[in-house]
Amino acid sequence: MFIEAFYRTANSIDLPLIAERVETEGELDTLRGMGLQGAMGRLLGEPFPAPDNTLLLK
Repeated sequence: MFIEAFYRTANSIDLPLIAERVETEGELDTLRGMGLQGAMGRLLGEPFPAPDNTLLLK
């Protein structure tokens, strides 16, 4: 699978990866099984307007 090859390559040069558009439990399980460091997507939280991002930084 392309994602696995991409992850192995990045991991071999110590490049951290974050998966985007994770929308199903199956996708998240697969990524966790690979050891991926992070993920984001609708499964983990709904998007919100950019101005609201500043609230997270305070």
